[in-house]
Amino acid sequence: MRNTIILILFAVSLVFAAVQKGDPAPDFKLHCFGKKKEYKLSDYKGKVIVLTWFSPFCVYCRQEIKWLDKLALDYKKSNVVFFLLYYNSRQSVKPFQEKCKNLVFLDDSNNVAWKSYVFNKFLPVNYIINKEGKVSLRTNSISQKEMKQTIDELK
Repeated sequence: MRNTIILILFAVSLVFAAVQKGDPAPDFKLHCFGKKKEYKLSDYKGKVIVLTWFSPFCVYCRQEIKWLDKLALDYKKSNVVFFLLYYNSRQSVKPFQEKCKNLVFLDDSNNVAWKSYVFNKFLPVNYIINKEGKVSLRTNSISQKEMKQTIDELK
């Protein structure tokens, strides 16, 4: 019974999500951890953008971040950018940033982007935005193979 209720709540959260597939990606400005540079999403129009919200305390996030970093390296010379958004303390994120040099870590601790994008509280949350600035994919669960396939279709 409890699992059924959780499943229903999850399904309802998908229906009432702020950003749906095909919608324009809401713009935001966030700072990169450890740098003074500010990143504005709309500055990357014309590129495929991968947005992933994660927490260093999430087991699935820690697994995903490893292959995301490798994938970002594979696409480094193409028009694909990988942003990892976090809302935890900067110190808890620092060890991941030191290991994952191919990802851009953005501080969303004030929930600037979270409010527009995240459709439930389950992490990790992934969005892929096409070159036109529209959402092509949103999911909580994706394999490296599925993400690579989606990116390749959009490049």
